[in-house]
Amino acid sequence: MSDFSVGICVINLHIPESQSLKAKRSVVKRLKEKIKNQFPLSVAELPNNDLWQRVDLAVAQINGSSVVISKTFESLVKFVESFHSVTIVDYKIEML
Repeated sequence: MSDFSVGICVINLHIPESQSLKAKRSVVKRLKEKIKNQFPLSVAELPNNDLWQRVDLAVAQINGSSVVISKTFESLVKFVESFHSVTIVDYKIEML
């Protein structure tokens, strides 16, 4: 069995224009689709997000190199920052 690394990035987002859970879901769905189209990552919305303007996204990647995962997550954060509908409040990267 070969060596591999697992990286997890949790991004806490603010959606300032959202005035309902439906509007929030729309923004989150578009963002998740754009992330999946741009990066080789798995993306999921974390539970307990009943606030209209807040969401936590968990992003995971498995690769043979933790350096590759780190660089991918750096690019991901920059990509999400450029998405006009959301603001990054905080993010955390963890390697397993």
